Amino acid sequence: MIQRSGCRSCWQAFLGVLLLVGISGCNESSSKSIPAKAAAPVEAKPLELAVSETSEEVPEAEPAPVAEIAAPSVATENNPATVEQVPMKKEPAKPAPNPADAPQSSSPGKAPKVALTVPELPEYVFEPQVLMSQQHLDSCLVKPGDTFPDAPLKDLAGDEHTIKELLGEKLTVIVFWSNANRLGREQVLRLESEIVKPFDNTGLNVIAININDPAEQITEVFPPDREVGFTSLLDTDGSLYSKVATQHQPRTYLLDADGKILWLDIEYSRSTARELSNAIHVQLGDVKIGDT
Repeated sequence: MIQRSGCRSCWQAFLGVLLLVGISGCNESSSKSIPAKAAAPVEAKPLELAVSETSEEVPEAEPAPVAEIAAPSVATENNPATVEQVPMKKEPAKPAPNPADAPQSSSPGKAPKVALTVPELPEYVFEPQVLMSQQHLDSCLVKPGDTFPDAPLKDLAGDEHTIKELLGEKLTVIVFWSNANRLGREQVLRLESEIVKPFDNTGLNVIAININDPAEQITEVFPPDREVGFTSLLDTDGSLYSKVATQHQPRTYLLDADGKILWLDIEYSRSTARELSNAIHVQLGDVKIGDT
């Protein structure tokens, strides 16, 4: 009985020692093996909330004083102007130029002229001569010194005229033309600017005689309501033209007061316009080169 109790006590003591050793070992191993617990993540707050909680209110900065601008202000009924008005510097108005004070040009201004127009007495006035080849001369049935043939012809209105009754007081220019000839058409379109106006009121008459074209084609070139300053006649069958030439158009003749031919040309060119103007100036008694 005594022995059993002693043994039991020994075993209990031994087990207690083992238990203590085991507990201490577990604590030591657990302290080495278990890592430190990570800090719990902190929930991020919204920016506006964080600023409002952590920062103090900052008073608004006072605006820097603005320098006053010296300029006129506009005052209204509800908002009177408070800025001091500074009168703006005004330059004196320049007086309008006086036309009388404008510098005068060395040559007086002239209205624009159509090409080939000779409106004034040129410095190169000379009495032209009729110079042409024998072939061209043979096509002329009347020449300078001959009397221009007369014949009754109708105008665009249907009235009949003779060449003799249309002769100018001093001179007469007669031009034969047709629509088929481009130069002849160009010449009659320039008659007013080249001959009629420059020699107005000088005793000169101008007659344009169309060959073989119907009247409606002539009125397309010269409408009835257009004042051209010369007489348009119709040689519908070419009977008058056949008395003065055999070919070559246009033809230009300068006659004196009696109907005698003074000069002629069988084309229309710059030289034609120049020499016709010269011949008119000479026959009107204007001074020509070489006269004193």
